[in-house]
Amino acid sequence: MTYQSHRACGFGYKVVCHYDQSYSKPVEIYRAEDAAERFIQKMFEKVRFCQSVMREHFNKPLKGTVEDERDFRNSSSCYICGRKYKAGDENGPVRDHCHIHLLVNIKGPSIMIAT
Repeated sequence: MTYQSHRACGFGYKVVCHYDQSYSKPVEIYRAEDAAERFIQKMFEKVRFCQSVMREHFNKPLKGTVEDERDFRNSSSCYICGRKYKAGDENGPVRDHCHIHLLVNIKGPSIMIAT
């Protein structure tokens, strides 16, 4: 026997870009019986928007030094978790880096996490 039944009746969200406020969006509020379905649709729209902004404005070549490349080639473990690489390991090493800064700096060799 069901005691209570809850249905989403609305949602609100705001897209914020900490790097460049021109990409931030105002708060969106929605109230209707189809709120759950509409929320999912809106989130997919925002994901596509964010991906296009990243591709267009933040997709810069990696800027590494000779020392970065040497460290990468000589690495035997992930600098984040310390796990040792195995021969033929499909999860590493990869060049951990940040897309947000003006220069896309390499942080260090790390393990690629499959999603």
